[in-house]
Amino acid sequence: MAEQRTLRVLHVTHAAYPQIGGGVDRVIADLLRVQPANCSAQLLRVSTWHLCRVAHEFIDGTEIHSLILPLPPRQRWRVDGWLRFLLLAPVALLRLRRLLQRAAIDVVHLHTLQHYQLYFTVVRKFRGPPYLVTLHRGEVRAYPGRSCWTRASWRRVLRGAATVTAVSASLTASARATFPFLARIETVANGIVLPIGTLPDAATVRAALALPARYCVMAGRLQAYKGHDVGIRAWAALGARFPELDLVVVGDGDLRAQYRDLTLQLKLQNRVHFTGQLDSATTLAVMRESCAVIMPSRDEGFGLVVLEAGALGVPVIVSDLPVFREFVEANVCGLMFAVDDHAAVARAVTALYESAALRATLVRCFSARIAARYDFQLTAAAYATCYRRVLADGHADAGTGTGR
Repeated sequence: MAEQRTLRVLHVTHAAYPQIGGGVDRVIADLLRVQPANCSAQLLRVSTWHLCRVAHEFIDGTEIHSLILPLPPRQRWRVDGWLRFLLLAPVALLRLRRLLQRAAIDVVHLHTLQHYQLYFTVVRKFRGPPYLVTLHRGEVRAYPGRSCWTRASWRRVLRGAATVTAVSASLTASARATFPFLARIETVANGIVLPIGTLPDAATVRAALALPARYCVMAGRLQAYKGHDVGIRAWAALGARFPELDLVVVGDGDLRAQYRDLTLQLKLQNRVHFTGQLDSATTLAVMRESCAVIMPSRDEGFGLVVLEAGALGVPVIVSDLPVFREFVEANVCGLMFAVDDHAAVARAVTALYESAALRATLVRCFSARIAARYDFQLTAAAYATCYRRVLADGHADAGTGTGR
């Protein structure tokens, strides 16, 4: 049997790689790090506002390209904005096409849905490489409330995709309901790179962040769907039961001031600590030293933090969401509570804090499940299968996509 040739994949992001700002950034970074057999990966960082020519650099051995893909002006009446767009868009399209040819890209991997991805639909029409789209959460939830222009552009991107994937089975079900015009959406579950690498020294992190002696952690963007307010209210429900146990909130976002006000209102300003946004390694180090990681989310596409906690040997307390049920078996791998039930969070914290045997049992079972089912090698291999099918379908049918 002939050996498969190396397949060149281009991942596309608008984030400031190599910075990790969230779960999507983490998945892309891991796809660049973990290369399945007969695949190689490059990254395209897209800007929609900063004028620059194609730039190339290597970061940790990965080739990184940077390119502007201009968009129409947000103020539709801005004549100068339209003139600028109409002048720059053809040049950007040509540069993108040349980049794909020069790098000999076989398959493009788009993450989330963005307006600039329309460039890839045009390139595909001119015999450019096929692309797949991975849905991560926000685009699925936001789609019904977006403008007509946004919905139309996202539909065009999805219809032009050789395949569409979602990062969890529950998100796949939601995406099928949201995008009924797609013939098929596949699930490629997220995973984490195992074992977790070297982390900053615990004593150094504690001193730098002035962490309390004993604490639980909530980590993630301070947005309403993450439910940090539920965790904060749980500490009020705990009252003076465990005065030595504090809550550490890692992350930043639009609701930071509101959550700080909530801690003042509940007289928890000395027991709830906000670290702000931390880099990935420091976040993991903070989690590693905690008594438990709490995810009180009202909605999630996946929830990588939960897997990271389990891999670190830290017990987890999660809201009862369909996506968490996919990998956290209640009372076996972690403790679950009804969404928005802060009193139930307090009871779960109490049960964990008072029973070393329960903590050890949950950690042992969850760690084994993660190693068996959520090693990122499995995620990378599943995507490699998608890439080869996308390439085969692309040769057979140049850009007709998955739409009906």
